[in-house]
Amino acid sequence: RMKSEFVSVVSHELRTPVTSIKGGVATLMTNWGAIGEQVKLELLESMGTQCDRLSRMVSQILTASGIQRGGLGLKPTLFSVAVVAQAAVDSLADKLAGRELSCDFEEVYSSGDEERLTEVIAALIENSIEFTTGRIRVEVKSVLGTPLLSVSDEGPGIDPETLSRLLNQPFSQADSSSTRQVGGLGLSLYLARQVAEASGGRLEVDTAPDRGSVFSLVLRPV
Repeated sequence: RMKSEFVSVVSHELRTPVTSIKGGVATLMTNWGAIGEQVKLELLESMGTQCDRLSRMVSQILTASGIQRGGLGLKPTLFSVAVVAQAAVDSLADKLAGRELSCDFEEVYSSGDEERLTEVIAALIENSIEFTTGRIRVEVKSVLGTPLLSVSDEGPGIDPETLSRLLNQPFSQADSSSTRQVGGLGLSLYLARQVAEASGGRLEVDTAPDRGSVFSLVLRPV
């Protein structure tokens, strides 16, 4: 069943960026002389954005594959949680354009796999971008000496049954119908929980239908 879900979800999600890149390449190749420089730059920028999207998806799939094989191969280091959070925000600059985002970062340190945690934080923020048109807040602080990173939004929230499925089953969708409006691989919360726990921390979720969500990574103190 999981293999069937994987093929269905991944093929659906890859189609959009691949089609966009293919269309941009075809337009540039057949109309290079007739297209203005500004349009060329816009097409190249759009294609670059889609390449970044593909890269993020491939990274998530490889991480999920590592979990299924029994190991993440984490490379723990000492890092600034604020720096990692900012890197995650910066990686989504194109998607955050025009959105109401607030960031409040204290200088807090933790240990773990910096690259994996950056990917996880970016995925949590991307979830909020997809599921809400309202405010998104990213906060880093220390609570009784323990580093805490939270992403909160004003989205529709998640019911307990769906939340359990998203946390424990890879490639699960909050809305798995053929008419769902929000895309994604269905890996964000699953990977966030797995990476957080493998790093000596945990993922906490405060959510309910119609009142938004807060996703908090409780990280290892140093």
